[in-house]
Amino acid sequence: MLQVRTHFARPNWGEVFTKVASKHPNTTVGVFYCGMPVLAKELKKLSYEMSHKTSTRFEFHKEYF
Repeated sequence: MLQVRTHFARPNWGEVFTKVASKHPNTTVGVFYCGMPVLAKELKKLSYEMSHKTSTRFEFHKEYF
């Protein structure tokens, strides 16, 4: 049986970015996204904000297929 935690609602992206920043200080984290523009805008904004609030640098990349 796969031991993966399942979330049945939209993630709290601010919390996700905060946890990643706390686990990976002073590093660069790539954020890759392919999908609806509304979420892309939110993730891009969070990447920018968290890069300025923490020592972790988030680089946002939107993919087009």
